[in-house]
Amino acid sequence: MRRRLDPYERVSLKSFSRATSRNPLRGVIGLLWGAAASDLYALSRLLGSSLAEVFSYYEEIAGDRWFLSMLKDKLLEAFRLERVGGYIDFTIAPMLYVIVRILRPSIVVETGVGPGASSAFILRALEVNGFGKLYSIDLPEADHKIYLQLKLVKETHHYSPHGWNPGWLVPEELRWRWELILDDARQVLPRLLSKLGKIDMFLHDSLHTYEHMIFEYSIAYRYIRDGGVLASDDANWNSAFRDFCASKMNPYIITLTAGGRLGVMVKKLRKRFDISLLDL
Repeated sequence: MRRRLDPYERVSLKSFSRATSRNPLRGVIGLLWGAAASDLYALSRLLGSSLAEVFSYYEEIAGDRWFLSMLKDKLLEAFRLERVGGYIDFTIAPMLYVIVRILRPSIVVETGVGPGASSAFILRALEVNGFGKLYSIDLPEADHKIYLQLKLVKETHHYSPHGWNPGWLVPEELRWRWELILDDARQVLPRLLSKLGKIDMFLHDSLHTYEHMIFEYSIAYRYIRDGGVLASDDANWNSAFRDFCASKMNPYIITLTAGGRLGVMVKKLRKRFDISLLDL
């Protein structure tokens, strides 16, 4: 007899017909093994890491009971209050963890926080690495208003229950490596990057219009060290990520998992080598 899904499984695996495990990420491994395996193989090539290392980090986060329990409890608490969204897809968030574990960055910068799922996975990886800091910029509830005005979406929902702050998914134990800046990325990002100098990784997950995505990619690229990573959630919203990578002739992938949401580019001053899974 098919068992009834608990609320967290419905949240985390809502796009799938069934769940194979009470652990949502292990469920993802079972349900999407073909897609995830292909993405992880491409990621290993892109980052110059062994496939065994990439898989070991993916399974490491899938088995992190403490971390996943913290996310589960907070999501359940939030959903009891109201419907929320705006967090990175839980099928690709583990890949951010894998990237940070392999890259071992000292400085990561991201734009767009919302509930803080991507922030949480990055911070967990930094904590396991034993060093590194994450700087996040967020302008609460601003982007979904613009999407409605531009008619890019038919409806949106709040990122946080009433009275909750951005990043509410991030466990308290991981926040000491985190600086959250609540302001407009168009104003703050150039100043922050100038202050930091070189960075190891940048993640875009704020306003997904073509112009704004190109703006953030361009300003961040100047400060990413050679061999560093530029990543983008919702890379499938438009051609901005592909166009930018092509203009820089840098290697990149766009994941097959979650319909091509996550784009990852490595900054290398060499001829472009396109291993995008969507082109295979």
